[in-house]
Amino acid sequence: MHLHKIFYALVAIHTVQSYNMYQTYKLKSPLKLTNGFRHKTIILPKGSVVTGLNDGTGNLQNIDSTTLSIKNQKKVFKKLGNWHLSFAMIKNNDGATQPYTRNTSFSINSLASFPQLSVKKAETQYDLAATTLPFISVTADNQLAYHSHGGIYQATRYAKIKKFKRTHSTITYYLSDPLKGVTTKRIKVGKAYQYRLNFKLGHVFQNRDSYNGDAGGYDITVNSDKQAFLMM
Repeated sequence: MHLHKIFYALVAIHTVQSYNMYQTYKLKSPLKLTNGFRHKTIILPKGSVVTGLNDGTGNLQNIDSTTLSIKNQKKVFKKLGNWHLSFAMIKNNDGATQPYTRNTSFSINSLASFPQLSVKKAETQYDLAATTLPFISVTADNQLAYHSHGGIYQATRYAKIKKFKRTHSTITYYLSDPLKGVTTKRIKVGKAYQYRLNFKLGHVFQNRDSYNGDAGGYDITVNSDKQAFLMM
């Protein structure tokens, strides 16, 4: 089974939602979004690529702000503030009627192909670690984004994914530039250089409750050369 399928098969097992957050869509019309307080709004333009939870009848209930293109991210965070999920202002919005069908470093078969991964540190034995630890994600415009704090959702810095490869157990990205916080290998491609980054599934470990240290759920290690991340 391919790496991205393993990622999201595991996610699907642990969700009660029939329509998951990792499906990708291309908006057929502008989509008005709001934050949790519903007193600020912004409109994503027609053609924007998004991931989000749909209601089963073709309407988006929310979108994941961290997977938006960098351009759309900047608009959303500037207007709505620091929200991981932005919410559809209008219930019947048809936002989930047009799957995003291009196969890219961001999406394959209309499914987001790379999860949010937290940097693995000693704190990751606890179940709330992702609220503070740095994390990486892939955006709709094929950027690898680094977020310096788990509770701040706008990308801190990012690099363009020039090409990618998938095998049965790995995903390899070739970046346009090095990305601080992520270990890459500089390789020559023609007369220029790219920065290679490999991801491979590692071991599964049990985390602990942040409050009393009791055994909790399970997380998956994702190895990248000498660096480790985890999918929580």
